Amino acid sequence: MIDPARLEALYAFLDEAWREVPTLLAHGGWAAWRARIEGAGTTAEAGAALFDALVPAARTGRPVVCVAEDDDAAALRDRTGVRVEPPGRLASLLLDEGWRFALLDAGLVEGRVGRDDLRAAVARALSDRPDRLVVWLDDARWTDAETMADLVAACGGGRLFAAYLPAVVGVVEYGDVLPDDEVPRLDDEDLERAPAERDRFEAEEEAEADETDEADETDEADEADEADEADEDVPVAFDNRLAPPEPEPSLWVGLVGEAAFDLDAEGLSLLEIDPRGFDAGGAADPVGGAALAAAETQALRWRLEQAEAELEALRPRPVSELEARVAELEARLAAAAPAGGASPPPGPPPSPPAEAPSPPAPEDGAGPRRTPSSDQTLARWAAVVERWARTIEAGGPVEPAALRADLRALARALRRATR
Repeated sequence: MIDPARLEALYAFLDEAWREVPTLLAHGGWAAWRARIEGAGTTAEAGAALFDALVPAARTGRPVVCVAEDDDAAALRDRTGVRVEPPGRLASLLLDEGWRFALLDAGLVEGRVGRDDLRAAVARALSDRPDRLVVWLDDARWTDAETMADLVAACGGGRLFAAYLPAVVGVVEYGDVLPDDEVPRLDDEDLERAPAERDRFEAEEEAEADETDEADETDEADEADEADEADEDVPVAFDNRLAPPEPEPSLWVGLVGEAAFDLDAEGLSLLEIDPRGFDAGGAADPVGGAALAAAETQALRWRLEQAEAELEALRPRPVSELEARVAELEARLAAAAPAGGASPPPGPPPSPPAEAPSPPAPEDGAGPRRTPSSDQTLARWAAVVERWARTIEAGGPVEPAALRADLRALARALRRATR
C-alpha cells in the first residue's frame, strides 16, 4: 500500500494529466488517506480538495472507476461519483472502459493478475487510444531501474520517474529589520511643515489619478499581468550538499504512452505537502507516521493469528466425538466383563478390591479350580484396568504411584486365582 503522503504528492505532480479526463485508479491507501484528512479537520483543506477532485462525492461528468478491496473499497462506498471494482477485473477494465488516465499499482493485483497479462492489456489499451496515459507504480525495493525501463518499453514506451523522500529543512526570509537608530524620524521643523506638505502631496495624487483614468485599458491589463508575474517570482534556492550522493528511490513512476511526453515535468520536482493534513497534532513526519502505523497494524495481525492458533490447539473435541468414544469404551468393557455382568459407569479408577481368601487347594491331578468369588474379583479388576486405559487414552491425569499399586495388587490377585 502507498502511504497517503506520497499519494497526495503524486497526484499533485500529475494534476494536469488526470483532472479533466475519465480516470481508472487501481491502488491502495484510500482508507488511510481519508482517515488522515478527516482526523486533521480544517487543517487538511488542500488535501481534502484534492481527494474530492479525484473521487467525487457526487456524480459529475467525469467518469471515475476505482479498483479497490476491503477497507479501501469501504472508504469509497459513499462516494457516489465513483464506481468501485475488485482487483481481479483490472485487466478487463483496461480494455473495456473509456478512460483517458489510468494509475495502477502492480502490488495491488499481485497474485490475481499476472504481470505479463497486465502488461499486454496496457500495451493493447494504448495501441487503441494513443491519447491515453498509463502511470505504472512499482516498489523500488523489489524492482530495479533496468527492469522498470524494460517494462515501460514493452508497454509502448514513455518516461520513467522515481519518487524518493528527501529530508528537507525549509528556511524562509521574512524581510529586513532595521535597528532603531536607522529608522527615519520627524523633527519639530518637519512637523511644522507637515500641513503644507500634505496639501501638496494630495494635489499630486489627484493629478496622477487623472492621468491614470486616461490610460488605455489594454495598458492596465498588461501592467496587472506584469505585477502578478513579479509577485510569483519568488527566489528558491536548493542546496543538497549535505544529502547522499544519489537519491534512493522508494517508488518507480512509469509514464507509458505518447501522452507522457506532454507532461510539463523535467529534472527534479519538489512537492511540498502540508503535514497537518496527515497529523492533527502538528508537523510530524507524515511518512514516518504512516510507516509506524502500518508496522503496528502488522504486528497486531501477527499476534491475532498466533492467539487464534493457540486457541485452536486448546479447543476441546466436539461433544459428539466424546460421546462416540465413551460408547466405544463402554462396549469394549461390556465385552470383557462376564456374561450377565453390568459395566460400571465411567469414573476415576476405584481403590483396589480387597484380596479374597485363598481358594482351597485342588485335589490331586486336578487343574486350578474357579470359584464364584474369584470370578467376581477378576471382573472387578477388569473394570479397574479398563478405567485406567480409558483415563490414559483420554489424556486425563494419571497418578503413577496409584497405577503401580493397582497393577501390583492385580498381579497378586491373578497369582492367587490361578494357584
